[in-house]
Amino acid sequence: MTIRQRLRWYARKLRRVDRPRVFTVADRRIVIHHRGEIAHLNAIDQVFTQRQYEIPAIGANMHAAAHAHYAAIVAAGGVPLIIDAGANIGASALWLAATYPAALIVAVEPAADNLALLRQNCATRQYDIHAAAIGPADGETMLTNIAAGADGYQTRDDAPDGTPVPVISIATLLHAHPAAEPFLLKVDIEGAEKALFSGDGAMLDRFPIIAMEPHDWMLPGQRTALPFFRFHVEHERDFGYQGENIFSFSAALITGRLEPRR
Repeated sequence: MTIRQRLRWYARKLRRVDRPRVFTVADRRIVIHHRGEIAHLNAIDQVFTQRQYEIPAIGANMHAAAHAHYAAIVAAGGVPLIIDAGANIGASALWLAATYPAALIVAVEPAADNLALLRQNCATRQYDIHAAAIGPADGETMLTNIAAGADGYQTRDDAPDGTPVPVISIATLLHAHPAAEPFLLKVDIEGAEKALFSGDGAMLDRFPIIAMEPHDWMLPGQRTALPFFRFHVEHERDFGYQGENIFSFSAALITGRLEPRR
């Protein structure tokens, strides 16, 4: 193979890597654009192939109960609200929108390069996109990139070399959509879950379903998942897991029943 032929081969390969991926979820055709980065391809695979945001079946089949709760909100004329915190390029938002087509998806993403693809992928009225980080209170923080990749962004108040980004709280997002019914909170924020779940637990407990990716593996010794587990126990919620995500369920909200405390 000549040098020219090899260059053409690499060019064709790169075009294939960058080509938008197409999936079908619940009879809904989804086209997702990406930059061909490993982080993007991994995220797409986790969402659409591994289905890591599929609600796991626990106890008396929480999967069926959660979907029945969603259907009940819609049947009553309500709009289920899903917050996607750490939306990246929109893979999870697209999957959630297809799985829950009557829901309003609030997507929160602070990184400008990911945000551009998020806006491209989620361009319909079903999405409300915020260029911000999520946190326990409105404010400002610093965005850094520890791995120089699309999945390496972190928010840290004490990062001197970071880029300032706004922080938006769950309370503010709920206030912006007073007619919507909290349904699912998805959290994948590279360690910032420590601050988020150290905040107003009552506000977080309004979501019947919380799906969170913990990052203790990435930040050993910082106990980033500890506030989540404290919140989970204090509010007596049910536990599940699917792939890299752990789920926290409010049986009281999902089923309308709560076992008596012992």
